[in-house]
Amino acid sequence: FFFLTAMALAWSSLERKSWERAVLAGVCAGCAWLVRPEGVYLIPLFVLAALLLRSRFALVALPAMFAAAFFLATPYQGFIKSQTGHYGVSASPFSAGILGLFSGKTEATGYVVNEKTSEEFAEYKDIAKYGRVGGPVVTMAKSISKILFHLLVPFLLIGLVKLRTQDFKAGPASYLFAAVGGYFLPTILAFVAGTPFSHRYILIPCILLLPPAAIGLLQAAAWMRHPKALPALVTALCLAMLIRDFRPKRDEKIGLKHGGQAIRERLGPNRKILAMSRQVEYYSGGEFVEFLPNATFEDVRKLVAARKIDAIALWTSDFRNVEPGMEEKLDRTYSVLGSYASSSAKDRAPLRVWITNGR
Repeated sequence: FFFLTAMALAWSSLERKSWERAVLAGVCAGCAWLVRPEGVYLIPLFVLAALLLRSRFALVALPAMFAAAFFLATPYQGFIKSQTGHYGVSASPFSAGILGLFSGKTEATGYVVNEKTSEEFAEYKDIAKYGRVGGPVVTMAKSISKILFHLLVPFLLIGLVKLRTQDFKAGPASYLFAAVGGYFLPTILAFVAGTPFSHRYILIPCILLLPPAAIGLLQAAAWMRHPKALPALVTALCLAMLIRDFRPKRDEKIGLKHGGQAIRERLGPNRKILAMSRQVEYYSGGEFVEFLPNATFEDVRKLVAARKIDAIALWTSDFRNVEPGMEEKLDRTYSVLGSYASSSAKDRAPLRVWITNGR
């Protein structure tokens, strides 16, 4: 919401020469930055908008946008410094892994795929099958198609070919596609750095690709040469998309529910749970404590003692981002409550739960 609103306000402020809209664009940019680190990309987008809509007003609008954005982000910058020792884009270790590619702190090794990981994780399977370049391409293509409900993909391709219409002008188109490309970049770098990938990282660029998909829809309707072709296509698309809306159950996450309920049954409510997935907090009626990536077993032991952790709940897939051998060390040190697998996703690793005061 904040990212898309900031984009729209920045462009319209320069078109209408409205300093109020410029300030509000900066406010939305600051809020977008607070929500996700990709929000910082709005700053170069504002500069691009000023270059595409050149005017003297841009000399006033840009400082107003930047001042509002950085004013809102100042408290967060203080938090980042307290957590990491320096100012930066984000306090997240995943973001640090990506940004470390530019500073040299992160090696550009990509995913290290072996027989175990290629069987366990879908993106690893693609890399094992199609290589370190082809694998991420296939993973991204499948994710984009899924986000667009598959049915929108043909219209998107048609729209990209038929972009030159009276409703799709060069300036706004450049602004739009720069946003798409820039927002995709961190996800691409995530594959290079070997940090986790999730389809939610590319939701914004997929939304930004809807205008060319709409052009493709209009073009397809024109080819059909029937006055009701466009309403028929839109109706068919909406009905097809409703299928997912009527299937809200997340079978691939069911392990979190069962694991959380098992903790509640064994220990009761209001227990502290060390985990990477927060949903377990709800089902257990407990308190979530974040299990940070790159943690060592010694970090876990100290945290369990300092925060009086009652249980640890981790997907087997979480262990790719921590010290090697973590799962075996947890097995030797704490009591295993159980493993809770997904009921439908064949390639989803189970959730494992340990009781820390069991021994």
